[in-house]
Amino acid sequence: MIERKPIEEREIAEDIRLTDADGNTGDDADSTPGWVKVFGVLFIVLVVIIVILHLTGHSLGGHTLR
Repeated sequence: MIERKPIEEREIAEDIRLTDADGNTGDDADSTPGWVKVFGVLFIVLVVIIVILHLTGHSLGGHTLR
């Protein structure tokens, strides 16, 4: 028959195995995925460019009267 370790030892072994080099287990509920951060930064940059173009009198070729 296989001898089983006590529950505490198994939990500690699982915690050690699941941690990365920084000691993070990846269970952080408040962490944001990297792709969300990248799209957020790109969206903010796009909005800033559009605002700057609008304030300087340039446009993106909107509706013009001929």
